[in-house]
Amino acid sequence: MSRRQHVFAAEGLEPEPRELTEKDREIMTSWIAIQGQCLWCLYTDSLWTFATFIQKKKGRTVSLNMCQCPECNSKIRRNTLIKIHNMTMKEFAAKFWDRVFTGEYEKVAWDPFTSRLKRYFDYNQRQIFWDEWRSHKELSLGGWESEDDDDEAYEDYMAYTEEEGPQ
Repeated sequence: MSRRQHVFAAEGLEPEPRELTEKDREIMTSWIAIQGQCLWCLYTDSLWTFATFIQKKKGRTVSLNMCQCPECNSKIRRNTLIKIHNMTMKEFAAKFWDRVFTGEYEKVAWDPFTSRLKRYFDYNQRQIFWDEWRSHKELSLGGWESEDDDDEAYEDYMAYTEEEGPQ
């Protein structure tokens, strides 16, 4: 929950910042009904909780494209939040590990992520998630299963070159 929303929640009121235009109020009512989920920490709440504001000439207004996770502060597109919440575990795992193995490892908030993974999903769904990790890991290693295989391949190469001898 962001700082601006925390004060309202403590008093039991709905978080509604001042100076909202009529259009922003319409967006707020529609976004409260839609659930979103952060890719990087699995925080799940209404889309309005992820809302960010942009400065315009006439004041601040709701950003229709970019949102921000109140837990891990990652900037995420609105459509991605909605899609993540509606994905199956296999689709989510493929998207997550694809992004992690292509250089976005630092964005993951591992402690809240793993605790929410255990809390929200049963054992079978978590297995699907980790099976996808194993397949991505094998692809990223380029066919090598472990470092032991590297050592064996090197020893085989050295044995082969010793048999031929110096030329």
